Amino acid sequence: SSGGVIRIGTLTKDGMQRKLIRPDKGAFPKFPAPEAYPSFPHHN
Repeated sequence: SSGGVIRIGTLTKDGMQRKLIRPDKGAFPKFPAPEAYPSFPHHN
């Protein structure tokens, strides 16, 4: 979706669960920056 909205659908034994994550509601996940591949030199 536009605006950074994340839509997640999960199938469980009880059916389908849908989750909407919006950055303007304060529930947006924060992910750590990935590390560089070990064979590549560190870059900024």
